Amino acid sequence: MSKRGLVIAALSALCLTMILAAPTNSLVGYYDPWLDYDDNGDIDMKDVAASARAFGSFGDPTKNVNVTNWPVGEQVCVWWDEYLTTSDSLTSIEYKSYGFCRMHILVRSFDLSGDETIKLTIYGLMKNPTGLARIMTEVYSTTLTAATPLRDTTIFVPSEEFKFKAETDFKSAGDIYLNFYLTWA
Repeated sequence: MSKRGLVIAALSALCLTMILAAPTNSLVGYYDPWLDYDDNGDIDMKDVAASARAFGSFGDPTKNVNVTNWPVGEQVCVWWDEYLTTSDSLTSIEYKSYGFCRMHILVRSFDLSGDETIKLTIYGLMKNPTGLARIMTEVYSTTLTAATPLRDTTIFVPSEEFKFKAETDFKSAGDIYLNFYLTWA
């Protein structure tokens, strides 16, 4: 055997030894649980065979997934027996709604008579593209009267941050109660 053949044989043997001695997971890609059909933590020939048997089939692509980190619902009392005099307004603190989808609102007024009203408005606080103060956008409003003193409404969460405002006109005065409940569905 020539020197050249001996060098090639030695390099081939070295490469083969390195390949056989290398850890198995360094020879394959990352673990993808969507490819592990039998959910045993190992993508093996059983998974490949299941995929091969299903090759060419079609159907509904949804997969049963259990999500365990949904936010828990949160109930908040904004105002309890707050009295508004004529031409008065009341603005709440800012509330955060990260991770929630719907807001259930219960608002009630007392001591309104005749054509007196209390207007409730919800403002979404949007980020300003210029980076300056946030933009307040009206997303929902309702008017409470002596004939309709109660509103029970469900809306989509207006933004990641929002606040409430209640106001009376020049001839109205009364009490307001406001609760809301955030849910993810």
